[in-house]
Amino acid sequence: MNVNNNRLMTRFPDSVGLLPSPSRTAGLRTSQVAIKRSSSSRLGNFKSPGFFGLHNHKKTLVLRIFDKDHPTLFPRILKWLLTFNKIKNVHVHSEFCADGGIFNMILLLPFLLMIKLTGRRVTFFAHNVADDLTTIAPHLNLNIHSFSFLLLNKLIPFYYQIINFITDEIVVLDESIKKRLLKYISPKSVTTLPLWSVKKDYRASKKQSRARLSLPSSRFTLIYFGFITYYKGADWLVDSVKKMLSQKKFSHLNLILAGGPAHSLSNKPHYQRFYNNILDEVSGEDRIKVTGFVDEKDIGLYMTAADLCIFPYRDMIGASGSLSHALSYKKPFIVSDKMLDGLIQNPDFENICKKIGITTRYPMFSGFNSFRRLIGKLQKNSNIYKLKKLSRLLAENQKAENSVRLAYEKLIQPYQLLPKGVKGYEFVKAV
Repeated sequence: MNVNNNRLMTRFPDSVGLLPSPSRTAGLRTSQVAIKRSSSSRLGNFKSPGFFGLHNHKKTLVLRIFDKDHPTLFPRILKWLLTFNKIKNVHVHSEFCADGGIFNMILLLPFLLMIKLTGRRVTFFAHNVADDLTTIAPHLNLNIHSFSFLLLNKLIPFYYQIINFITDEIVVLDESIKKRLLKYISPKSVTTLPLWSVKKDYRASKKQSRARLSLPSSRFTLIYFGFITYYKGADWLVDSVKKMLSQKKFSHLNLILAGGPAHSLSNKPHYQRFYNNILDEVSGEDRIKVTGFVDEKDIGLYMTAADLCIFPYRDMIGASGSLSHALSYKKPFIVSDKMLDGLIQNPDFENICKKIGITTRYPMFSGFNSFRRLIGKLQKNSNIYKLKKLSRLLAENQKAENSVRLAYEKLIQPYQLLPKGVKGYEFVKAV
């Protein structure tokens, strides 16, 4: 059974199969999971049911060691690094200020250093890169006029420079994110492994999908897909659609917020207030629905039921897995001006827009009035057809899948996981 001598540390849902990425985790409940790939140590007999398991045709070993109730996850992870003492390569996936916020962001530096001091090669996957905290300050519960905020903003360049100094390689998931990072570090240190879209077709029709979800068949249905957070603009979208629903021209709109609370913030008082305010805002309005956690098997159901995907991001700090879902199902989409900056980095985007006969700003909005006009225009079939074509061509032109797979293979050396004894396993190098 082929695995490898890498250890991958991350958090992603139980229902997700292989490598974690925003494209797989958007809108899904995140559980405490760590993937450990390879070792020559015996796993032994663990009493905790479901503590470890083999996935992806027994090619991936998953150990569930993450526990968000600990003050920090790092000591627990380091303990397991010592247990799997033959591993040479460690892949650390991290989201900017996830779980523990600024506290864990700071502790990440000595954590990476301690891994490096054990003689491992460290590859750091930066799922998010923030070069200015202003637009995401409420997301992090920071006051932009406070001394701590000003200090943190000034220290951002040094933060990424220290990560670069400690690690052997930094991987990002989008060219626009790489561009941000290159303000502080050398291009030689950064590799881009972009998300790719996998063509998906949902068996049910739009009419059947809406019937399953108890949605009116005649309404023009908008969908926001992913965790409900400030930097993704969920609150702005709710406020905007509520204003529009009071106007006769838009009274037949329907909005689905297909996602639930952000797991990494769910125990933070400021986030609980934010999330509850959204629930209060939509209470009593049957044309706006908050779904909560969406299981991976139901993503296609919601995508098929929708007419248009909305991405009202206040800042594009990471690659959008939700956009990858939209492309996979060939759904038309519109984006905020902040998110458009990231799309323009894709060389295919401008060329495809020219081919369709639209400008690169056609699927963009930059405020309420711009959003309102765009939604009004897209209710006509001839206009939304252009965006359907844009989504389909972008998905077809994403030739990154094979190159990304090859790039991952270069990071991973094959190993074998073989049974040893009744309840043990042993990792040996594949022949």
